[in-house]
Amino acid sequence: MATQFGERIRELRTKQNLLLRQLASQLDVDTSIISKVERGDRQLKKEQIPLLAQILKADVEELQTLWLADQLNSSFPFRRYDFHQRKRWDTYLYRY
Repeated sequence: MATQFGERIRELRTKQNLLLRQLASQLDVDTSIISKVERGDRQLKKEQIPLLAQILKADVEELQTLWLADQLNSSFPFRRYDFHQRKRWDTYLYRY
């Protein structure tokens, strides 16, 4: 499941015409980690966000907010808040 943080990273990376391997090299991580972050399968460490923002020419505070929102959303799977669009929506479980 894609995350707000991952989607934003992909958007910024493609806007800068950076390949996954180029971004990964600058962050000193494996290419697969960046791919997983963009898909929402993994989170970056909070300490990596300022360098990521610098590489992608993005606002550090925006990326930290999206990162934190994804952390909160994964902790509370039934209620999600979209900090990027400032909307709240509920998700529902399928009942068997």
